[in-house]
Amino acid sequence: MKTIIRVITKAKGSTADKPIPTITISEVSLEAYGFKWQKLVALEYSYGVIDLKLHESEVDLKRIRSKSGFVRIGRNLSIKKGQDNPSIIVKGYWLNDMGFPVGTVVAVYMDSKRIQIKRVDMEGLKQEGFLPS
Repeated sequence: MKTIIRVITKAKGSTADKPIPTITISEVSLEAYGFKWQKLVALEYSYGVIDLKLHESEVDLKRIRSKSGFVRIGRNLSIKKGQDNPSIIVKGYWLNDMGFPVGTVVAVYMDSKRIQIKRVDMEGLKQEGFLPS
């Protein structure tokens, strides 16, 4: 299992007064966990938690829409680093309702055929003394 920390960013093209939250996971290790380019990932979510599970069965990719509960694994080409990494992008205003507005710190846990994104309780970490007040 691998854990990475991310901060939710604003989607390109969104405005300052109405930013679209975006979570991008682009790691070389995604392939090691089964997340390869063009595969589908099923999303399940509740407040503060998003589960992404590799979808094994065949689906008509042309019929998949953004609100279907699926995302397709894309590619992140880095000419500077000479890498072609798989990339998963989850974005939309619905992330605000699920506790993931722009600027939120999240922990991303990657395991075999599963990724879990959890909101990090920064206030709780401050109260416990792990972060400066």
